[in-house]
Amino acid sequence: MKSVNEIGVIVFTKVPKVSFVKTRLYHPQLDRNYVSKLQTAMLKDTLLMLGKIPINFVPILSFFPKEDIQTLERLIIKPLKPLISKSLEKYHVVPQKGETIVDRFTNVFSYAFNELNLGSVIIIGSDTPHLQPNLIMQSFKLLRQNINAAVLGPSQNGGFYLLGHNRPFIENIGDIFQKQSSLHELGSCMDLLNSKGHLVHIIPEVTDIDTFENLKSVRIIINILSLTSSESINSYYPRFTYQLLNSLEESFWVSH
Repeated sequence: MKSVNEIGVIVFTKVPKVSFVKTRLYHPQLDRNYVSKLQTAMLKDTLLMLGKIPINFVPILSFFPKEDIQTLERLIIKPLKPLISKSLEKYHVVPQKGETIVDRFTNVFSYAFNELNLGSVIIIGSDTPHLQPNLIMQSFKLLRQNINAAVLGPSQNGGFYLLGHNRPFIENIGDIFQKQSSLHELGSCMDLLNSKGHLVHIIPEVTDIDTFENLKSVRIIINILSLTSSESINSYYPRFTYQLLNSLEESFWVSH
């Protein structure tokens, strides 16, 4: 059992198989195979980014659907072992339990707080491959400042890319998705945290990749990171996503 003084970071993701990809990323020249490869690259980059954080934390990879563990092993875990073998050994790789996003989100928080007995939990997705380690470290710092602290990272569409809070576990944390619209997620989350007595800290906005237009914007960010990113802990260059996005001709991104 882990210590109540430890922080856990959950990566909440779908297995990036071809039949289970984001339809809003489709484009006449971006078929299911390409989108599956893109989601694979983004998840790899997310795990590599977390591997650069010099502060101890408990990593949790929470995936859906549970029957696709072998696909996750083949696409993500085995290819990353030569790069971050020590980090991967620390991961709790657990399937998401529940039929709905509300249930799955609630259950993974319950697992982190109640089964692992963690003192603080942060959750991120796999659709922000350009997320930087210093934002995770800033979140750690904010949670450590006050026992009632919570942290939220807003995304550009009214949702959020990061959520974290200290003990105790909020049994209805998944209710933030009840309205079935990302336009309400951030507000619902703030309302819930405030109602539980949390002091909510907002960290800088990050664009998550939800639509093709988001993808075009993030590609520009990633290209800049490829030129300016260093090997320091304060920056991460998402190499897998960069390589895949730039495998297409520049004219594709200009004309679409």
